[in-house]
Amino acid sequence: MKVLLLVLLVIVTPVQGQVFKCTINAYKSIYQATPCAPKIHEQIIDTKPRSAEQESAAAEALKKWESKYSAQQAAEKAALKAEKNKQPRNIIVQLIQRSAPQLRIRKPSRRGMMKLH
Repeated sequence: MKVLLLVLLVIVTPVQGQVFKCTINAYKSIYQATPCAPKIHEQIIDTKPRSAEQESAAAEALKKWESKYSAQQAAEKAALKAEKNKQPRNIIVQLIQRSAPQLRIRKPSRRGMMKLH
């Protein structure tokens, strides 16, 4: 039992190692623990833990980005809602305009009238 616990502790402890970013083309990058294949652009990513100052700066930057993103999403949602509310009225007006000539009452022609005696 102690051996199993020791093995689990060794496996679970954080490991600092190198991470390789292999850029295949402008749209595809792969992150892996082994070096990239030849003729592929390779960049080594630093995996050192950040200091408390760096961590707080990153958290603050994330909060700013989240507030900006949520404001942008709310504005886009409001614009879509306004467009959606406006659209059915336009469709109704178009339908009325198209069907208006058909709604005119036509005068019956003399041929179509029956004579009553």
